[in-house]
Amino acid sequence: MTATAMPAIRLAAKVGDSVSGTQLEKQTQQAVRGKSAHITHTAGAQATQVAAGVVSYGTDGKAATKLTEQIAGEKVNLVYVGGVLYLNVPSQQSGWLAIRPDGTDSLSKQFAPLLATMSQSMNGQTVGLTGVTWKVTSVTTSAVTYRTHLTAAMVADESARLGLGKLVNSSPKDEDIVEVISTSGLPQSTEVLAGGTSTSQMHYTDWGPAITITAPANSTPA
Repeated sequence: MTATAMPAIRLAAKVGDSVSGTQLEKQTQQAVRGKSAHITHTAGAQATQVAAGVVSYGTDGKAATKLTEQIAGEKVNLVYVGGVLYLNVPSQQSGWLAIRPDGTDSLSKQFAPLLATMSQSMNGQTVGLTGVTWKVTSVTTSAVTYRTHLTAAMVADESARLGLGKLVNSSPKDEDIVEVISTSGLPQSTEVLAGGTSTSQMHYTDWGPAITITAPANSTPA
């Protein structure tokens, strides 16, 4: 039996409109199901972390990701499948390490907050921040740009909620988040600005059917 496709969610989209985070997330969750995209991610004001790869969403909205990342000049391969993060650093010739959310080793404990965040963001929650209001700042025939503002206190609360406090060394600052979403509901880009400086950029391109991403063979527990 063929599943009946759900009708697409369409939000009012003219400059100045306000949209709740919950509405925006539902629209995006629905649009990405059964699809994949190439992604590039740049983090740090000096672009100290650069990643590129692919993300694929199942029909249930859950995602798997395969990335190659450059961190301060070091190449790192990452695969995220089924709630497990697989990590490989070629220069260390250590093979693939499996980092599980329930792992008791020191590395798994260190990465636990990150895994919790990835589990949330990869569970079809591509926009997130459901408790905020987004403003429409630009509308074209192909995409809508949404923007929201977070105070430093809101940033701190969100980090605490996700358990990221131990991974963040600096004091939180006010942030602006800019989302560009196609008229079909697919994410095109996300940018985070802190104090007017871009600290994170994510771009999605070449959306198409979902692909299969599998866990690396012969991985060992972290």
